[in-house]
Amino acid sequence: MTPDDRFNHALSMVLENEGGYSNDEDDPGGATNLGITQRDLDKWGAILGLPHSVKNLTHNDAAIFYKKVWWDKYNYNAINSLEIATKIFDLAVNIGSIPAALILQKSLQWAGYGIVDDGVIGAKTIAAVNEMCLHGREDDLHVEITEEATHYYEHLTEENPKLYKFLKGWLRRAKE
Repeated sequence: MTPDDRFNHALSMVLENEGGYSNDEDDPGGATNLGITQRDLDKWGAILGLPHSVKNLTHNDAAIFYKKVWWDKYNYNAINSLEIATKIFDLAVNIGSIPAALILQKSLQWAGYGIVDDGVIGAKTIAAVNEMCLHGREDDLHVEITEEATHYYEHLTEENPKLYKFLKGWLRRAKE
């Protein structure tokens, strides 16, 4: 599978999970389309040649945005397991790159890897993921990521009860 094929596979999951345009008053992200907030579009849109309003984003626009701003920037393609790379990419789009990286790092710590949970998916984190998957423990890592993500979402809604209405969807997403 080519790097572009890997990205397109991961992107299809993100777009399926994110859906279309939304501007829920309880969503801290505000106006969002295909998972891209107006705030992020204001920051990156002109640089990437994208529309000014999230309402006008197409799937192709989202692909341009996610490839540059997420997939390449955080080096998800360096994770050999497409399943794990897709899972972390999807979580990062939903909750942010740092919380997603922390979930991955805590999962690796559970598995016995001496990874520092610094919120950065660097060379040591990627090497640990790739080693774990190479040794046939990809499913174990996936289960642990799912558990960590579930705890994250539950804690988030405990801290901010207005977000509880999103919990069912978030838990479904965590378990995919």
